Amino acid sequence: MQITDLLAFSVKNKASDLHISTGLPPMIRVNGDVRRIILPASNHDKVFEMITDVMNDNLRKIFKQNLATDF
Repeated sequence: MQITDLLAFSVKNKASDLHISTGLPPMIRVNGDVRRIILPASNHDKVFEMITDVMNDNLRKIFKQNLATDF
């Protein structure tokens, strides 16, 4: 699954947040409740690929230092 697919799913379901973490399926926040998307858990390489594709250089730097970021 591509990040654009997850973002489109999030918008369609009126989510305020999309959470992507290694070892867990993607999750969305709808009306304050976090809900798992019925997809397999993503490994580190897949998560890294998905999110760095849409990050600018500054966010990539922050992510590489902290292994986490919000944007």
